[in-house]
Amino acid sequence: MIAPQSIGPAFLRHERTLQPWRIALVLYTLFIIITSHWPGQAPEAIEPRHYVPDKLIHFLAFGGFVMLLWMSGWIRSWWMASLAGIGFVLIDEWTQSIFATNRHASVEDLIAGMLGVLTASGWMAAFATPAPRALGTRSRRQSFAMETLFEQPSNILRLALLGAVPLLLVAVLIYSIAWTLLGASYGNLALTVGLVAAMICMWVHIRQRMISILDAMTDPRPCFACGNSMKELAPDEAGWATCSVCGEEAHRSQWVRLVMPKTPLPMLIKADGISGTACLMLYLLLGLIFAPYALLVADQSGLAGAILYTSVGLITAMMWAGRHQLLGSWLTSMGTRCAQCGSDLMDVEVDRGLGQCPQCRTEFARFGRPQDDEEGGANGVHTPSNA
Repeated sequence: MIAPQSIGPAFLRHERTLQPWRIALVLYTLFIIITSHWPGQAPEAIEPRHYVPDKLIHFLAFGGFVMLLWMSGWIRSWWMASLAGIGFVLIDEWTQSIFATNRHASVEDLIAGMLGVLTASGWMAAFATPAPRALGTRSRRQSFAMETLFEQPSNILRLALLGAVPLLLVAVLIYSIAWTLLGASYGNLALTVGLVAAMICMWVHIRQRMISILDAMTDPRPCFACGNSMKELAPDEAGWATCSVCGEEAHRSQWVRLVMPKTPLPMLIKADGISGTACLMLYLLLGLIFAPYALLVADQSGLAGAILYTSVGLITAMMWAGRHQLLGSWLTSMGTRCAQCGSDLMDVEVDRGLGQCPQCRTEFARFGRPQDDEEGGANGVHTPSNA
């Protein structure tokens, strides 16, 4: 039960931003149930020559379900969302053999669905990792822009179409060319190339919209908790101001684009220490080489593709988490060294939390307050309530 005092502007805005994802989850779940229980074709005496990438479709379908379930906010724990996804995979596969005509439960389909849930779990765990104190101040900027973008269901629908159209066009084109020239069915390859094309189109669209939303923040200066404008509020000498509606604290730099340092690949690999490097090598060797090869030899190309997808998904999730951790460490000491040219900024004065590098004129932020050092704060970094 929600406490009455918690139902404020910030809570109401948060619930409003979740509504489109909840609608998408319900429609997506119904789509999976209908398509997976739709009557199948009667067994044929002649072996079919065209093969649907069934295992990869199971991987994507149930991985997408888990991500939508988590994003809907109905289940806030990533591991609970994963358990719900596993239960859905088991129930869906079992009921096919009972209620659907010419369909039966398949161990391979079950494994493919589980691998999709596992990959989604890796990304949810990466997103749910508590942000370092200083990074929480900056990450709310990106989160607020993303929430603003998808607050309207029409934007989610537009993004889905931008992904579905190139996916279908490219996949059909690749499959048709392979069938015409080689006389073979390459459904897994066609689907993979189509997915790459779809992801590129969606990424370009999201990036363009995000840039416009982020640029528009500099004038109204919205509170990232309730959305109220903080433009008229004067920040203190360290750059902090408190929202008059919900009481959320915000730093002056939150509405400004700041240059972030580059994170080379070797640094990302070492971010999680020896254990993280060992897991990465295991994913590379087992998931990208040995397991796909063994399954291809056993004529299980669908599962080989699902394991390949799993490895790529978990590796990229680890890389994202590593970069997140490195940026958090850098932001904690931000204001000591320029991210652009590397100049020492320790003696550079700031105006209400913002300053410029004397060498390259790159703008930087300093999050600390004088009393933070006196109270033993970590590196003089102030922590907003939502960090």
